[in-house]
Amino acid sequence: MIRDLKTILSSVIQAEHSWKIMLLKRWDEIIGPLRTVVTIEKIDDTTLFLAVSHPTWAQEMQSLVPTLLEKINAELNGHKIMYIKCAYRSRRAVKPLYRNVVTRPVYMPPQPLSAQEKLLLAPMTDSKLQSAFAAYLVRCKTLKGRASS
Repeated sequence: MIRDLKTILSSVIQAEHSWKIMLLKRWDEIIGPLRTVVTIEKIDDTTLFLAVSHPTWAQEMQSLVPTLLEKINAELNGHKIMYIKCAYRSRRAVKPLYRNVVTRPVYMPPQPLSAQEKLLLAPMTDSKLQSAFAAYLVRCKTLKGRASS
């Protein structure tokens, strides 16, 4: 005698929130083929929070918000959703491969500029700009050295 979660919720939740139950029940029909990438995360009085399975879908859903709002409000018979907010949420939890492993950043000494790099910076007349570019090059070389080790 297994009862559907939606049926259980409708018997427990107060009548003024019944529109939320109706939205949950009709969600698959409302969202259509996007149901595999978009799920309801939270429902407030005027805002629907959606979780999407990829960051690109969050951006794509922003262009679909006006159409989706119209479709949802047509289903709700009176209650109006004013806003839809989409955010990326990973569907699977990332489990660490190794437990109790502490990773520490590796110190890499700053990598000096080569003679050719110094020659390229020499024609700059603004000393502050020249030193800023030199510091940027040193940082890039140091980070590149850290990534390759």
